Amino acid sequence: MLRHENELINHRISWMATCNGLFLTAVGFAWGKQGGKVLAYVLAALGIAASASAWSSLYMATSALRRLRCLWEEKGIHAADVPPVIGYIAPRWLRWLLPWHSLPVVFAAAWLVVIVITAIGGQKPGP
Repeated sequence: MLRHENELINHRISWMATCNGLFLTAVGFAWGKQGGKVLAYVLAALGIAASASAWSSLYMATSALRRLRCLWEEKGIHAADVPPVIGYIAPRWLRWLLPWHSLPVVFAAAWLVVIVITAIGGQKPGP
C-alpha cells in the first residue's frame, strides 16, 4: 500500500508539472501577440485549476500514508520488529518544503503573477 501511494504521488506531481510547463510555454509564445491577453488569462485559470487539483489529490495521498502508519501503530507492532518501510518521516515544520506540498502552491502563485502582470499591462498590444 505504501509503495502504491508513493507511485500515485509521483504520477500526480509529474502530470501537474507537465501541464503547468505546457501552459507556461504556451503563455510565452502568446505573450504580446494578438489575443494573447485573453489566452494568458485562460491558461492561468487552467494552471491554477491543475495545481489545485494536484494539491487536493496529493493531500489525499499523504493522508492515506499517514493512515497506514497509524494502522501499523494501532496493531502494536514495534518498528524494531519489522524491516523499515518508511526511511524518514519529516517533522511537521519541514513537510511544507516537500515537493508534493510546495509545488502546487508555487505553480498557483506563478499563475497569479501572470494574471497580475497581464492585468496591469505587462503585455504589449498585438499588431
